[in-house]
Amino acid sequence: MSIVQWIKKRLYGFLHYPREAVLASLGIQTTAECGHKTKWRGIVGPYDDRREINLHSEKNGKPDYCLKCIENTTIRCAWCNEIILPNDPITLYGAENDGGFVPKKWVQIYNNNGKSTTYVGCLRWDCAETGADRAGFWRMPGKVERHPTPIEECLNSGEMVIVENLSKP
Repeated sequence: MSIVQWIKKRLYGFLHYPREAVLASLGIQTTAECGHKTKWRGIVGPYDDRREINLHSEKNGKPDYCLKCIENTTIRCAWCNEIILPNDPITLYGAENDGGFVPKKWVQIYNNNGKSTTYVGCLRWDCAETGADRAGFWRMPGKVERHPTPIEECLNSGEMVIVENLSKP
């Protein structure tokens, strides 16, 4: 194989990677829609549970939020203490369901009407009671995007509900 063929082969493969993956591997910085400079790949999360993530360009070839904004929006599950990143599916459970529950200072409260408090939890296998408890998504800039749970949809319609993928709205 000649050097020209080798370069063409490598360049062909390089050009077919997603743009964000190429920029992340090169360590290139950009200005996100939030106004902050950021790299395309970075590590976010609390000190004891750091995760590497890649940013994606939604519009104008820029990511919506920088790594720092995403890290500041990352929360912990009220029940299992695992991290919840933006766009992760969430559950909403009340503390009265778990008699021995003592909330940590960092848990995210969804609703507090004085009689009961609803906390944001994750949808992991070992945490949520069932996938039918998916009540929405954790979205930027740090709020719950509420969706009816599959059980609520079933009760409202009186018919069977099919949910193809619990990680998508």
